[in-house]
Amino acid sequence: MNRVLLGLFIGVFVLVLASSVSAQEAVIKTVVDNGGCPLIADNRTEYKLNVHVDNTELNEATDGVGWAVVAPQGVDFIVTRVNGTENNRPENDFFAGKDMFWELVRAEFNHLHARITELGQGVLDGQGNVVTYTFTISSVSRPMRTSFGLSGVNFIPPEGQQSQRFRIENQQFVILPDNFPAMSAKCAR
Repeated sequence: MNRVLLGLFIGVFVLVLASSVSAQEAVIKTVVDNGGCPLIADNRTEYKLNVHVDNTELNEATDGVGWAVVAPQGVDFIVTRVNGTENNRPENDFFAGKDMFWELVRAEFNHLHARITELGQGVLDGQGNVVTYTFTISSVSRPMRTSFGLSGVNFIPPEGQQSQRFRIENQQFVILPDNFPAMSAKCAR
């Protein structure tokens, strides 16, 4: 009986250990700053999209992040501003206080972007945005639930070799045509 209990205990311990090792990954996600309201496709109202990074689950610093925002199909987004460089920091910057070695951040979606710190200045146990895009939406013909996507993601470890482990999360949101019937007072423009 004691051997069975010991075997069961060791089995549970190994499972817990294995699950904690596999859970060591960073998170990168798209977050639309819309206050819980639908976005209106009127070609003039500006909205913000943050690409947020959380590496608190990793056991090492992150020296850089690469990504491409994939815009939803069937909608025209016009990026009006972008904050994502050492001289033009995003809101709640993941790399706050770090000197940057190389940055490629453009005012457009669907293209590779990257921010890399100077050697030895990586972020350990950090959370924040690597970029903040401000955009408008041209007209849509019907309401739609959608999300931005991410591709080409790479988390650069201190030794610059293989990407750190990560998972992608994308916030869903609703886009409404400009002439859509009245919304709640909370979301009225």
